[in-house]
Amino acid sequence: MQYLHIQTIISIMKSFLSTLATIFLITNIVSCGNNAQTDTKTLNTVSDTITQVDSTAIIEKQRETAKTRDSLPKNCTAQQAINYMKTSGYWDKYSSGIIPSIVEQHLPYAQVLINNKFDHFIIVDKGSMHVLLYDKYGNLKLHYKMACGRNYGHKQGKADSRTPEGIFKCGGWYDSTDWLYTNDWGVTSPRRGQFGPRFIRVCPQIGIHGTGARYSIGNRCSHGCIRIQNENVLELVKYVDKGMPIIVNPGPRDKAVNEKNGVKMPMLNIPNIPGDKPKDIIEVQTSTKKKENKVTTTTKTAAKQKDTTKTEQNTTAPTTDSSIEPVPPIATPEEPAKKVEAPSSTPTPTTPSAEPKQEPTPAPKKEPTPVVPATTE
Repeated sequence: MQYLHIQTIISIMKSFLSTLATIFLITNIVSCGNNAQTDTKTLNTVSDTITQVDSTAIIEKQRETAKTRDSLPKNCTAQQAINYMKTSGYWDKYSSGIIPSIVEQHLPYAQVLINNKFDHFIIVDKGSMHVLLYDKYGNLKLHYKMACGRNYGHKQGKADSRTPEGIFKCGGWYDSTDWLYTNDWGVTSPRRGQFGPRFIRVCPQIGIHGTGARYSIGNRCSHGCIRIQNENVLELVKYVDKGMPIIVNPGPRDKAVNEKNGVKMPMLNIPNIPGDKPKDIIEVQTSTKKKENKVTTTTKTAAKQKDTTKTEQNTTAPTTDSSIEPVPPIATPEEPAKKVEAPSSTPTPTTPSAEPKQEPTPAPKKEPTPVVPATTE
């Protein structure tokens, strides 16, 4: 009996120990799972932080390097120019601006703009008739409607009333409130204020300035300078530095005149210009419509004249009686017979008063009715 009692106790203890072991294992598994999840979140957070720190550090390092590195060389390729901007630390600003587009269109202009040490540059666009102010990365900051030279194309000489095209260095700005205008022949106007309150020099004798003729803005009407409203030029000079780049860009009609004159000037296609359709394109379309209307009118007039001629020919066609003349008055058959018998051996001169004033006998009403030609417009 004692032996059986001992065996029972041992069996109970084994079951108890087995239960305790099971509970311990389950508790450890749950605890390890929670710790693993916590460790994973911690590692992800640390990884994100490290990535952000590395990205910021790389950009700052690129910017510090860009301050000391050489300028973009003149003989570089378009891809080298793009890589130069990407490694500058400011690619996020360059990529949203106009300079990458200029790289593809005309690399020499882009090189000047990439190497620009000033905070801004200006594009005078003769096609859209706008003065455009950009920050140094090519993002549009301000824009104004303008007036420029009345004649199309690049300036060729004195008094040709053309606005010069190309890329220039700003010669500074001046207070032009009391300036007097002197034309190309040395004649000075006594009226002050024709240049407005400020004058931004683009090249000798040519600049961006205000105007006393506000109505002229948006038109081709100047002797070569670029006009904007007085309040606009007062705002623009706040961003102007002596030496900053200024590009004067031709429009389509300027390009056509340049090609005709054998002048090669690059024309940029400038995206995102605010405002209406470019003025010179509107003028080209208007001119084309006028020509089309003129051709149509001429064609209609020719058709009318042709129809009129056919009508006259049909109306004046000869009848079966061939003795009848189509043009009045028509003589009777008796009159020619009298004129033939009149002469004698001793002709006696007659005076107009001696002859009886007889009206010619009208012909039978077989005479055609004259047709009046149709009026052409």
